[in-house]
Amino acid sequence: MTAGEPTEEPPAEPPPQPDVRLVAFYLPQYHPIPENDAAWGKGFTEWTNVARAKPLFPGHHQPHLPAELGFYDLRLPEVMEQQAAIAREHGIHAFCHYFYWFDGRRLLERPLEAMLASGRPDMPFCLCWANESWTRRWDGAESEVIVEQSYTPGCFDRLVVDLLPYLEDRRYLRVDDRPLLLIYRPGSIPGIADALAAMRRMASDHGIDLSIAAVLGFGYTDAPRDGFDFAVEFPPLTLTAADITASVPWTEPFQGGAYDYEALLTLHLCQPEPPFPTFRTAMVGFDNTARRGADASIFLGATPERFESWLAALVARARLTERPNRRLVFINAWNEWGEGNHLEPDQKFGRNWLRACARAVGGPGMEGGSGVGRMPLERAREAMQELERRIDGEDGLLRHAVEIMQALDEHLRAAEAATGYLGRYHADWLRHVGGLDPRRPVPASELGQPARLRRGSVHGHIEYPIATTMPHRIGDPLIVRGWIVDDDPHPDGPPRCLVALVPTRTSEEEPLLVIADHGMQRRDVGEALFGSSTQPAERSGFAVRVDVIDLAPGAYQVRVGLATADGTAYLAQTIQCELA
Repeated sequence: MTAGEPTEEPPAEPPPQPDVRLVAFYLPQYHPIPENDAAWGKGFTEWTNVARAKPLFPGHHQPHLPAELGFYDLRLPEVMEQQAAIAREHGIHAFCHYFYWFDGRRLLERPLEAMLASGRPDMPFCLCWANESWTRRWDGAESEVIVEQSYTPGCFDRLVVDLLPYLEDRRYLRVDDRPLLLIYRPGSIPGIADALAAMRRMASDHGIDLSIAAVLGFGYTDAPRDGFDFAVEFPPLTLTAADITASVPWTEPFQGGAYDYEALLTLHLCQPEPPFPTFRTAMVGFDNTARRGADASIFLGATPERFESWLAALVARARLTERPNRRLVFINAWNEWGEGNHLEPDQKFGRNWLRACARAVGGPGMEGGSGVGRMPLERAREAMQELERRIDGEDGLLRHAVEIMQALDEHLRAAEAATGYLGRYHADWLRHVGGLDPRRPVPASELGQPARLRRGSVHGHIEYPIATTMPHRIGDPLIVRGWIVDDDPHPDGPPRCLVALVPTRTSEEEPLLVIADHGMQRRDVGEALFGSSTQPAERSGFAVRVDVIDLAPGAYQVRVGLATADGTAYLAQTIQCELA
């Protein structure tokens, strides 16, 4: 290299790979397309069915309504950024996106194309070719085909060519250093062995050693014979579940089927080891009432705790039986809202399904196998109670150990309560925030001494935005909400809550501040922190819409604090926001 030549930047180091990779199936049907408009009406998306679902028996959890992510539209790139952020936070390594390809014609391709073009979100992904005809089956008209899936000569070569931009992307999920492609209905492909050979040849011609997995469903069991590299389970299609339809007190005429979720997971975990390399899959839940109404299939008894025990068992199995590059566990699903099958937070369970994932895989920062042998939380509590019974009345070290465990468990329960309110309160948040006018930020100097940045004793959490780093368009108001409380009494009402946008371009720039609506009821926070709803945290909620249209583009740090006579004490939590 001669003097004056530019030096090349070394390639960025990829983030460390977890020892067990959780991969969640991802549905893209959250934006309108012409084919759906023609079949179901203008503007149809998955949310259309979800919002109109009705309960069919007492206690039936319908409709499933989203919490913090709302009724999102995947035409907005920030949605996928937020989804990736919350997924990574809870141990989800990758999304498996459905790829709708009909002999060269694509459907629902817009989110994938945007992700490919922008390079964001920076999260691993793979594709599952959803090779079945697009029909009106959600309305019960099984035979009415909207777009037919066909297999014409040369179609598998064309499929691989259309897949190449994804397979070559640095984010694409690899197993044994080979990109992994799933096929949803292998049994419907005539001459499947020849089709797989053609796909591998075409991929090889472009320098790709393609790995192909068969999804096990619809009675398909011939993956070894047909030449697949792997199989992927897909409950509930993989197993036959116990039918409990007759025991359900239906309040509407019902022609579908109800099944026992716990019996399904028990049956699944009791299955012998498959003789063929198979990625195991846990199912969040399943209830497609939103799509099928009285013809639905409903799995009763699905809870985050049961799901966690299922997933934790599959994670432990992967650690014990699979070599490192093949330790994948799939989850059905990330966002199948129309099937009542979603990790994304809803208004009943909040983030509890996601927390189950984090605990099952070992939680953030616990890669490398430290989760081997971890005991599920409820089982640990049972063991503690059993130990307490056995040593009742005894003194000494063992009794002292149990007392320590009890104290730690009390703190853990308080923490669970403090973070578990999100789904329960989200509807009220949306109603409240929706009525706010956007606030324009002003320089900190305009608010005087109480606005200066300082550390202080405050507790709280920024619930929205959920991403720790996020892009944001200047033309859209920035919504910030959550809860915050300090340890001091305030007989005259809650102190002023400030949201600061701190430019990160230079430390000399003055923070910009807006005053948030503060003092909304958060009785759950008070009970969790103080054991009584009469404590100050009862009215600790804040919310504000910030009008950022006049701000200079660039990077900002979003902070939230409480203003007192001594200055504003800010939460340690921050959000990095890139205005564009």
